[in-house]
Amino acid sequence: MKFRNKLILSLIILIVFLGSAYYAITYLYTQQMLQSYARNIRQVSAEQWSSQLSYYYQENGSSWYGVDSFVHFLANQSRDQDRLDNLILRDVDGEILSQVGSEIHQGEAITVAIVVNNKRVGMLQLSNKISNRLEIMQQTVFHSMTMGTFIGMIITSLIALLVGVWLSRLITNPLQSMIHSMKKIKDGDLQVKMSIDTDDEFGKVGETFNLMTDRLYRTEQARSHLVADVAHELRTPLTIIQGQMELIQQGIKKAEPETLLPIQDEVARLIHLVQDLHQLSLAEVGQLPLKKMETDMESLLVNIVNMYELEASERGIALHYQRIDNNQIPTLFIDPHRITQVFVNLITNALSHTSSKGKVVVQLEAQEDAVLVHIKDSGSGISAEHIPFIFDRFYRADQDRSREHGGMGLGLAIAKEYVEAHHGEIKVKSEAGVGTTFTVSMKYGEKN
Repeated sequence: MKFRNKLILSLIILIVFLGSAYYAITYLYTQQMLQSYARNIRQVSAEQWSSQLSYYYQENGSSWYGVDSFVHFLANQSRDQDRLDNLILRDVDGEILSQVGSEIHQGEAITVAIVVNNKRVGMLQLSNKISNRLEIMQQTVFHSMTMGTFIGMIITSLIALLVGVWLSRLITNPLQSMIHSMKKIKDGDLQVKMSIDTDDEFGKVGETFNLMTDRLYRTEQARSHLVADVAHELRTPLTIIQGQMELIQQGIKKAEPETLLPIQDEVARLIHLVQDLHQLSLAEVGQLPLKKMETDMESLLVNIVNMYELEASERGIALHYQRIDNNQIPTLFIDPHRITQVFVNLITNALSHTSSKGKVVVQLEAQEDAVLVHIKDSGSGISAEHIPFIFDRFYRADQDRSREHGGMGLGLAIAKEYVEAHHGEIKVKSEAGVGTTFTVSMKYGEKN
């Protein structure tokens, strides 16, 4: 049974249960009230008779002589004669002084003492026809109550049915959307999005579902890219290795160190490529392991610049570090190894695109909520049509350069993913023939 039908059925069952419980409680309460009313009427009638008989006893000289005629006279003259059923008057010794009607059964009568001057002079037992009237009243009340409850239950059930249909649609529509989206995922569509514009639990589920599908899509894309990129990038080095091995096997070349050196270089290149692709794929799906700690950014940058000063000097490039302001820079909660790799890639990229007598400047700037690091070079710059793609894996603006001399095109992609893994941001500004500036920003106190 569908959840929508279960919800409607549950509402109807609830209405029937509540109606039945209401009827049962009302029935018992009304029955108790009528019985209490009947007892009160009998008690009042008995007390009236007791009062009249006490008066008779006093006026008759404290004697019950002739009381039988008095009792029958009252019984015949009473306006409530039709209510009187049985009456028995006894003296203090239990002897019957007067009786109206038949014998009274135990439990049917009200018994009261006749007291004169604080002395009991007799006992009165009586029953009347009030029970018959109350029984008719009780039947009438219970019939009306039953009909009212039954009609009310029908009307309420119809209303509950209409409300249940509306509520079931309101509640199950998000579920239908989820099922539809899940079926699309099952069919391989990982770009499906669930649109649930509510702030309740369904909205949270929809938001989580969209995050999950986005993560699945990114993971699948990363896997597809990894396979395609590896197949593309491994083709050239594997071809070189295969060619060299075939020459050795055919005896054209001997397996000497100078012959094996190119093979070793290509193997090392392959190992480095696979490692970079693996780390890049982890970063793209948010699974990159980070060992964050409090890090002094200025000390980290100074050490990196010092490490590349010799290489820059050999190329005739001026490389130096610069503070833009004197503001105190708080320590950042980062993975120093990953961030070092970011700036190593950016500085290496700047040096490789800067000619002799050029310069590369690493600048540190403190803002209100973030630290900015600028890597500026006076190199050849990047054309506007290439800027949107420079962070893509294996993309190189200088397509004419070989991978041996121009790198594998992973440095900027890795830098971008590592920065974003720290919830930071990397931007680039460049002008062809003037130079390029990469800016990395990371916020203070970011510990996620």
